[in-house]
Amino acid sequence: LLILCSLSIILNMYLLYLLQGFIDVITANKNIGHIEKSFAWICLIGIISFVFDYFQMREWHRFRYTLMTYMRDYMYGRLLNKPPVFFRENDSGSIISAINNDGSIIAENIGINVIMLWLNFLRVTIILVVLIIKNIYLGLVALCCGGIYFAVILAINSKMRKSYMDYSKASASVSGVIEESSNAIFEIKSL
Repeated sequence: LLILCSLSIILNMYLLYLLQGFIDVITANKNIGHIEKSFAWICLIGIISFVFDYFQMREWHRFRYTLMTYMRDYMYGRLLNKPPVFFRENDSGSIISAINNDGSIIAENIGINVIMLWLNFLRVTIILVVLIIKNIYLGLVALCCGGIYFAVILAINSKMRKSYMDYSKASASVSGVIEESSNAIFEIKSL
């Protein structure tokens, strides 16, 4: 998946570069043979890029769901080995919420975020290299702006994590009430 995504990013960036060059060829009034050759090359790279993107999306979905299923199974297996006191101290809503919601989020963060970090690093590196080659001052400005952006995102993420923790606790409480109410209704109906 990592190699497929990396190749897809490189092809997409190359396609953008080709399109920019194609616009330059047209505005420079090159002969029609040169324009047709450039257009054919762009179409070929575009088709290859589309195929890579298609397989990349399919593999991302497969990877995501495989990780989520694995994490839920793993957490459920660990839950079965807990001592009885654990079940007395924790309501069923919190346990179910942890396995269903938190397990999925943990799986996505561990598996997907690591790959996305690499892919974003690759994308930014390619852009910075091209910028620095074309204009070193513009490249340095982009590098400084990227550093400031990264710092702001880190600050926002810490607040978002706290907000999610609050949401998770509230969700567990609601899940517990629903679960216990449902169990009570079934018990009353069985009488």
